[in-house]
Amino acid sequence: MRRRVGMAALTLLAGATFASPAAGQTQRCQAPETNGWRSCLTTAHRTIDDGPQVKLTKARPRLVMRSDACPARITRRTVVVRARGQRLARETVRGTCKHGVTRWIVNLKLDVDLPGGTIVRSLWSGIADSGDGAPKVELDVD
Repeated sequence: MRRRVGMAALTLLAGATFASPAAGQTQRCQAPETNGWRSCLTTAHRTIDDGPQVKLTKARPRLVMRSDACPARITRRTVVVRARGQRLARETVRGTCKHGVTRWIVNLKLDVDLPGGTIVRSLWSGIADSGDGAPKVELDVD
């Protein structure tokens, strides 16, 4: 009996794991097909007491550049996360390169209360991503 329950639990666990293999993976910021760059931003937030406010808890800005080959020296870049004209975070990031694709990724922990519908943007140094070029995320009230 004990063995049967253990096998059933193991079968359920294996089924849940293999049913959705991408569920546990994080979203990647894909490099462009040709030489160039792409900037991405994901955030995590939650509604505060069912009101119009949200608490921004995490931001993950990413920058990906494709070139013909990896550079001999990868420069550090600074990313600034902004909302409503105010700087929420600033971080300097080291890049990594493999097969001509250089990536700068940083996970920022935040604790900021913002109105629902606020747009959060990430801006990287050395990249012409000001204005509409910068990725943005709207913080929806659930």
